[in-house]
Amino acid sequence: MENPLLTLKPSITNALLPSFLKNLFYAIIISGIAFLISLILRFFDIIDYTTSTLLVSAAVLIIVVDLIPTIIRLIILYNTKYLFYPHHLIREFELIIIKRYSVPYNQIVNIKTKVSLWDRLCNAGDIIIHTAEDKAQDLILHYIKNPQELEHRLYKMAHITKDKKVHN
Repeated sequence: MENPLLTLKPSITNALLPSFLKNLFYAIIISGIAFLISLILRFFDIIDYTTSTLLVSAAVLIIVVDLIPTIIRLIILYNTKYLFYPHHLIREFELIIIKRYSVPYNQIVNIKTKVSLWDRLCNAGDIIIHTAEDKAQDLILHYIKNPQELEHRLYKMAHITKDKKVHN
C-alpha cells in the first residue's frame, strides 16, 4: 500500500477540555441532587449515614461521572487518525476493531469548516467533507489543527484529481 502524503490526528487538548468541563458541570449537579436527597432521607431517619460519608459519596460520584466519559473519549481520539493519499483520504479508527472510511477526492462536492470560540482559541476545528450523495457518505474530520489550511489543501487535491480525470 502506498504511503500517505499527510497523516493527522485529532487535537486532544481541543477535544477533551470542553467535554471534561461539561461533564464536571453535570457531575456536580447530579452529585448535588443526590447529596440533598441523602440529607433529606437522613433528616427523616430513613438512612443512617454521616455527613462526611455522604460528601465522600458525592465526590466519588463526581469523579466517576466526569472521568469515565473523558477516558472513553481520550481512547477514541488517541486511536483515530486521518490519512491523506494522492487520490483519496481515509478516516481510520483502530482499537479492537478497525473502522476505515474512505473518500476519493473526485467525489468531494463541498467542504465545510466548523470552528467554535474554543476552537479558535486552540487553533483547531472540524472539517465536514460533503460528497456526492449516491457515491459516498459525508466524512467528518474532528478536532483538526489549522482547519482553514487543511480546507485549502483539500480543495487543491480535489481540483487536481478532477483535472486529471478531465484530461484523461
